[in-house]
Amino acid sequence: MIDFLRPPTHQPERPIEAVDPEYRRLRIQVFVGIFVGYAGYYLVRKNFTGLFGYLGGSLSANILIGYVVDRGGWDAGFALIVAACVLSIVLTAMTVRVEARHAA
Repeated sequence: MIDFLRPPTHQPERPIEAVDPEYRRLRIQVFVGIFVGYAGYYLVRKNFTGLFGYLGGSLSANILIGYVVDRGGWDAGFALIVAACVLSIVLTAMTVRVEARHAA
C-alpha cells in the first residue's frame, strides 16, 4: 500500500491547558498571514500577471544558465550571458526605433 494513503496513527488527546495557547498562537499566525497576503495582493493586483511573467522568466533563465554551466563549464556560461546581453540590446534597439516612428 502507498504510505501517504495510510491513516495516521492514533494520538492521545492533549490537555486543554496545552491546546489553548497553541490555538491562540496559530490564530494570530493565520490572521497575520492573511493580512500580509491580502495587502501584498492589493498592492500588485494590476501587475499580478507581470509579476508571474517576471518570476517565470527569471526562473527559466537561471535554470538554463545552470544547465549550460554544468554541461559546458564557466566559459560556456559566460558566452551564454554575453549572447543574451547582445540579444537584449538588439531587441531594445528595435523597440526604440518603433517608438520613434510612432512618436513622429
